[in-house]
Amino acid sequence: YVDVDATGANDGTSWANAYTSLDAGVDAAQAGDVVLVEDGTYGPVSRSLVPLGGFEVRSTGGAGKCIIQGGGVARCFGVESYVSGAGVLNSGPFVHGFTLTGGASNEGAAMYRGLLYDSIVTNNVSSNVGGGLSQVWAEDCLIAGNVASSYGGGTYISRVTRCVVRDNVGSTGGGTVYTGV
Repeated sequence: YVDVDATGANDGTSWANAYTSLDAGVDAAQAGDVVLVEDGTYGPVSRSLVPLGGFEVRSTGGAGKCIIQGGGVARCFGVESYVSGAGVLNSGPFVHGFTLTGGASNEGAAMYRGLLYDSIVTNNVSSNVGGGLSQVWAEDCLIAGNVASSYGGGTYISRVTRCVVRDNVGSTGGGTVYTGV
């Protein structure tokens, strides 16, 4: 459990004792776990969140109420999994119901690798490729207002299904580049 306003033991064992940082909740997760995140704003992140995979990170109130803020200095969410050429997930995590905003990186400023569902990806900036997402499988997401100085303002080498991709900027492919849509 993760709740920015929790006041208990902060050991993640219940809502009363929830971790107050998303980093701590993700670091403690193991394969098969579900990291439940209460509404609030988390970040700016001190580093990219790098879970080892095989678990879910899920907001309780959805993308409009649970925000991961990169603060203009870090990627909002980075993972050690990837989508292979055939679109098969090799390891988790599955990320559900967040707004990823204010991320900065040279690739995938909002999220790098993994699966993203029911989320909003907005106002992220890459100094190279994938202003919003890179190597991410996204479903039912809004990807808008992201910038890449090179390829794929919205997405780069990703797969998007039932997503709205609009108002992204890149020197080549403002919306998507090398992305299955």
